Amino acid sequence: MTQAVLILTGGQSRRMGQDKSQLQYKGQALVDWQCSRFSAVGFQVVSQLADRFPGFLGPLAGIDAALAQFPHIKHWVVVPVDMPKLSTQIVDTLFTQGAQKSAPVAFENAPMPIYLNNNPELIQTLESWLNDEQGKRSVYALLTQLKGHWLPNTDKAEELENFNTPAEWQAALSN
Repeated sequence: MTQAVLILTGGQSRRMGQDKSQLQYKGQALVDWQCSRFSAVGFQVVSQLADRFPGFLGPLAGIDAALAQFPHIKHWVVVPVDMPKLSTQIVDTLFTQGAQKSAPVAFENAPMPIYLNNNPELIQTLESWLNDEQGKRSVYALLTQLKGHWLPNTDKAEELENFNTPAEWQAALSN
């Protein structure tokens, strides 16, 4: 079974005012810290891939790029770079639940991180949506389209928070 964690770094960071992946966290760029900590517990990590579709098409374009560049990887957990509190145990839970259900899995009220199984339906859905100027662009819509499963997040809500503004970033640093 091949699996990998995809760290998404392609956001425009408009509200932050700078590239979130390059913010300093625990002495290094946030993207490097995220990659290091997931690698340290044995996950294969993929990050910073070029999108195959022109324009900013959001996280679905990053997922598409990973599937196209690494077709041999069948199981993915997609993590936004701006979730520094996310535990490696949650990622492991997503891999386990996704493999058991053989369907996309995310936590209630938090469409990312998400487990995705690399299969023809996922690939065709992404390509169709990304090739269509009016195509859907949300991870939530993808999970719904692929009949995914929502896990309860009652004890994980803090870990599933991301940050979008300098004030949210400062709050993340102080906790």
